[in-house]
Formats: sequence, structure tokens, C-alpha cells
Amino acid sequence: MNKILASLFLSMALLLSVNATAARLVISEGDFDAVACDAPVKVVIDFNSTTVAGLSLDEFLTDINHSGEFKHELNNYYADFIKRFNRKCELLMLTRSGDRAVILTVNVKTINTKGNEAYIEYVFSDAATGQRLVVVTGTTKEGRVGSFSNLVGDVIREAGGELGDFVARKIRKTNVVDDPIY
Repeated sequence: MNKILASLFLSMALLLSVNATAARLVISEGDFDAVACDAPVKVVIDFNSTTVAGLSLDEFLTDINHSGEFKHELNNYYADFIKRFNRKCELLMLTRSGDRAVILTVNVKTINTKGNEAYIEYVFSDAATGQRLVVVTGTTKEGRVGSFSNLVGDVIREAGGELGDFVARKIRKTNVVDDPIY
């Protein structure tokens, strides 16, 4: 009996530690009521203001001689992010093409020097007015082995899934209608 309890306790502790390492996404501005739309949302991944160890991303990539590899991988980052997001969130679909009413800008703010952790600001905005509808922030960590560009790709892919799961939960929560009979 003691072995069973000890095993159960160990399993619960492991489960809690795994959940504690999951990304923590928070809404820092607005809410998803304003984002609800039937049309796909256009996504833009923005590395323009990204810093790595106090350097701009371009400076850091030049220092480690990865500028060409990073630019080559950018299309894969988009594909992986969109694929993971759309798999997790069927209520709001992302695309890279066409003019859309809502735009999701994935502002990658900081990346660690290994490339496997990033702090990201996700901004859903109205394409016509530029008004920010909802802003979600959080840190994503993924990948252990590979080049800087490869690990950044792992992070962006994981970020798409984490954000998709987060958005799906928030949209479902806002669409729940209380039944006044019960």
C-alpha cells in the first residue's frame, strides 16, 4: 500500500512540475470578444525589434555568422507557426495571404543566446484602423540541440501551438451562454 501511495505521490509531483514549465500566456490588453470573426486572420512574424543578449537580432546573427541561414528559415517559421496554431484553434484560423480584417502580429521581443527561449508579444489588431484589439504576452521555450536558427524555429513552432490553445480556451470561455432555466 505504501508503495502505491509513494508512486501516486511521485506521479503527481512530476505532473505538477511539467505543468509548471508550460508557457504562461497572459492577456495584457483588451479581450477576445473584439477578435471574434469568421474570416481568417493574417499573421505577421516580426523580428525587427528583437534583441539577443543586448544586441539587435541582426547584430547577433552577424556575430555568429547565421544571417543567411536565419533568412532562409523565415518561411518555415511562418508555416510551422500557422500549422500549429490552426491545429489547436479551430475557432480562429490564421493565414499569411490576402487582405484581412484582423491581423496578428507576433512581435518576438527577446531571444536567449542559444535560441531556444523567446519572450513574445502577440498583437491582434484591426487592419483598417490599426487599433489593438487584444494583446497576449508570454515566454516560450523549446528545443535542446541545433543551431540558433533551428532552435528559434522550434520556439516559433511551439509558440504557435501554445497561442492556438490559449486563444481557443479564451474564445470558448467568452462564447459560453448561461442557460437561465437552470
